[in-house]
Amino acid sequence: MATYKELHGVNVQYRESDATATVGDVWYNASTGILKMYAGIGAVASGNNLNTGRQTGTGAGPQTAGMIIGGDAPAKSDETEQYDGTTWTEVGDLNTARGHLMGDGTQTAGLVFGGNLPPPQTNISEEFNGTSWTAGNALNTARRKGAGFGIQTACVAAGGIPSNSDVEEYNGSTWTEVTNMPAARTSFDGAGILTDGIVMAGGGPNAEAFEYDGTNWTEGGDLNAARFEIAGFGHTTSTAIATGGNDPAPLGLLVESYNGTAWVEDTDLLTSRGGHMAFGANNAGVTAGGEPVLATTEEWTLTGASVETVAFD
Repeated sequence: MATYKELHGVNVQYRESDATATVGDVWYNASTGILKMYAGIGAVASGNNLNTGRQTGTGAGPQTAGMIIGGDAPAKSDETEQYDGTTWTEVGDLNTARGHLMGDGTQTAGLVFGGNLPPPQTNISEEFNGTSWTAGNALNTARRKGAGFGIQTACVAAGGIPSNSDVEEYNGSTWTEVTNMPAARTSFDGAGILTDGIVMAGGGPNAEAFEYDGTNWTEGGDLNAARFEIAGFGHTTSTAIATGGNDPAPLGLLVESYNGTAWVEDTDLLTSRGGHMAFGANNAGVTAGGEPVLATTEEWTLTGASVETVAFD
C-alpha cells in the first residue's frame, strides 16, 4: 500500500488541534493522540427518471452533462441517454446492443468497450462524438463486468469476466496491454483518470480498492463493506465515490467517499440498487438504474466535511 506522502506529496500533518476543514486532509492531533481526517459529506436527492429503465450499462461525464449507455432493459440495450442536470434525452444508439459493458469520457467524446451480446463477452469498442457511435479498435481481451475509467483518448479497461487481472490502455486509436492489477476482479467499477485512477470492491465479494498512477497499481484503503455490482465516480483517487452494490441487498443503499487514504460512509441512497450506473466529478454525481430494471435517478452533491478518526485493521 502506498504511503500518504507518496499519494499526496506531503507528510501527515502534526497538529496540536484539528485542521481547517479541507476534504482529504489527514493529520495527527497531538493533544488527543488520534490520527484524524476530513471526509466529504454529501446530500442525496431524487432526479427525473430515465426514459428507459435498465441495469448493467455504463455512465460517463459530469453530473450536469453526463450519459447512460447500453445495459439490460431487460433485453440487451443499444440506447444512449444524456442528462443535463434535469432532463434525460435519448440520442444516438450504439451499433451493438449489450449489457455489462464498460466506458467513460464525455457527452461529446465518449467511449464504451466490452460487454455481453448475449454470448459470454465481446472485445468491441465504440466511440461517441456527441451525435453518433462509430467503431473503435477492439480490446485485446474480450471481457464483461470489468471496470473502466479515463477519457476517450486515455482510458483504462481492467479485469472482468472471465475473472482476470488484465489491464489495457486506450490512446484514442489502439488498446495496449499494461501492468496487471494485484488481483483478479469482476463486477466492480472504477473512477478517475488514466494517471490517477482507482478501482473498487468487486466479485467475491470483497472490499479492496486498487489505485493506478498510469504505470503501477498499489493497494489503497479497503471499503467499509465488501460488495459487488458497485458503481463509482470521481476525477481522482483522493475524491472517489462508491455507491450501492449487492450481497447482501441492504448494501445497495450504501455510499462511501474516499480521501486517498480511507473510505468513510456517507449519506445513503434513497433506493437500494446494484448493477446500476453512475457518473460525475469529485463534488457531484448521478446514480441511475440498477436491478431490477430501475428507471429512478439520484443526485449526490458534496455539501461539507466532517472530522473522522482514522482506524487501522
